[in-house]
Amino acid sequence: MRSLTPNLMPDRETVLPVTGRAAAGHPLGRSARRDEAIRIFTGAPMPDGTDTVMMQEDCAVENQRVRLRPAIKKGANRRHAPLPQSREKIRGDLQNRPSDRR
Repeated sequence: MRSLTPNLMPDRETVLPVTGRAAAGHPLGRSARRDEAIRIFTGAPMPDGTDTVMMQEDCAVENQRVRLRPAIKKGANRRHAPLPQSREKIRGDLQNRPSDRR
């Protein structure tokens, strides 16, 4: 689950509506809004406006609302994907490998 961190309660559970989902190859298609949680699956890009991930094992969903535990830190469980390399760089690397030079 992803949410906008400023809305999380530091000393008690936070309850937010689950208003969307994103999966690998099927992004949310919009920016996240304040006071909502997005269900996201492995490999999906983080929607704009989100910065923190709460693992589903650590929260409870009931009636399209999620209860998030207190004290999660901003940026928790977020992993930045490496920037894609250009085809020319990849092609050049493959052509210039030492094992290819004879």
